Amino acid sequence: MTNEDEGMLLILNDVEPDHEEEFNLWYDTEHLKERVQVPGFVAAVRYRAVSAPRQYCALYRTRDVGVFESAEYRARLAMQSDWSRRVLRTFVNPHRSVGRISSSVGSGTGGFLSLLRIPGDRDGGAGPSWREGAIDTLAEARWMIAVSIFESVPHLSGPVAEYRPTTSPILASEDVVLLLEASQPEVLSPESLSAIAGPALREATHLGVYSFVWELAQQDPPRNALDAMGASR
Repeated sequence: MTNEDEGMLLILNDVEPDHEEEFNLWYDTEHLKERVQVPGFVAAVRYRAVSAPRQYCALYRTRDVGVFESAEYRARLAMQSDWSRRVLRTFVNPHRSVGRISSSVGSGTGGFLSLLRIPGDRDGGAGPSWREGAIDTLAEARWMIAVSIFESVPHLSGPVAEYRPTTSPILASEDVVLLLEASQPEVLSPESLSAIAGPALREATHLGVYSFVWELAQQDPPRNALDAMGASR
């Protein structure tokens, strides 16, 4: 999924039901493409909940966390398009964390994603053992593709100006998040993860399972009908 020390932006949100179609259209035709054009962005991935407290999840990967302090990125935040401003106001209980991937095992993008919240300080709310042993154990489980540790940077995290206030926060700024990607969803259930990792995750909160929607990488070339015709010859 990632290389260690990559930057990442994590977005979790619901959306007003009457605006859900526009929300998805905006993501698919404007927002992801706009963001991966920012220098230093690597890729953006969208997910939809299978069973989770927030309906949508988006992950934006960057070369390093410093990209989120760059003039180019700050300019994009300050000068949102009219469509972006309108859609962002339809987010319900949004959460936005900027941080770094401090450790990662595995490679590729799984069809299913699970998030585990580890409360407390940067040594992990469950003690250092979860970091030392649980990551490799989880990564070796059947159907698991990749396991990563996401640590937020509080002064870069927080809502954008267009968000409405969140009435039920899902994460705190000091929380550590485990990102688990798999090819089959059953390995990501709370029962399965507990059986695999045992007491190392006793203080973890399972934040649901998401299914992959689509991914756009910075180097992906645009395609059009003429490109497709040429490729078929």
